[in-house]
Amino acid sequence: MTASLTLMRALFATAMDVSPTAGSSGWANLATPDPKEVAILAAGGGYWDMDLGASVTADTFFLGFCSNNSDLAVNIYTATGLGTGRTLLGALSVGPATARRRHAFLKIATPSASRYWAFNVTGAAAITAGLATIGQSIQPVFGHEWGSGRLIRDMSQVTDLRGGGFGIERGARAPGWQFTVGDLSDAEVASLWDMVQDVGMSAPVVVCEDPSLSQPALNEALHYGLLDRPEAYSREAPGTNRWSFRTKDWV
Repeated sequence: MTASLTLMRALFATAMDVSPTAGSSGWANLATPDPKEVAILAAGGGYWDMDLGASVTADTFFLGFCSNNSDLAVNIYTATGLGTGRTLLGALSVGPATARRRHAFLKIATPSASRYWAFNVTGAAAITAGLATIGQSIQPVFGHEWGSGRLIRDMSQVTDLRGGGFGIERGARAPGWQFTVGDLSDAEVASLWDMVQDVGMSAPVVVCEDPSLSQPALNEALHYGLLDRPEAYSREAPGTNRWSFRTKDWV
């Protein structure tokens, strides 16, 4: 077994606000699962405030597909209202500016509950991000097994030509991760089963291969997308179970 991965159903705001408003736009886009619908925060930074619609218990925070500001910094807050009474929870680890897909991520040890949350983002130039999501992760004690690995999904169209070459219509290339979690307790299986029933293969998840990694390795270990055909879990022995998964990352 290796490090203890995390799996989280992505929860999005029912309403968003921003401060400052001058120079900012599209902040409602952070509440959609599509990272290509981006929000812009004015140069210097500020707050993206979230209303989840009801109190949510969360220990994992993800600001995805961020711009390449060299001085980008991200913090997460609970709040008493949309833009009021903010209390700092911690700083997210931000991926390198050179990353193909740059994310900010934090997993805290003790979950916190609130209806209102805020991402404070700073940077000298205007800042963009594709999505803001929070949730409570499932973190199996023994993590994922050896043999897990990343894969690539290529949406290009390739046609074999009669002359021996190829006709290529280039499409997006999206990463994914195939992994197995073993030595799962019955309680861990129950938690995973509850999540899998909820998200199926059509609701987004955030999966981190190892939340203890440092940058830039942490950024590459983050997967935002869908579960791709989860296998049936198997009972190996009393109180010991095994389950294999695959992610289909969003680009």
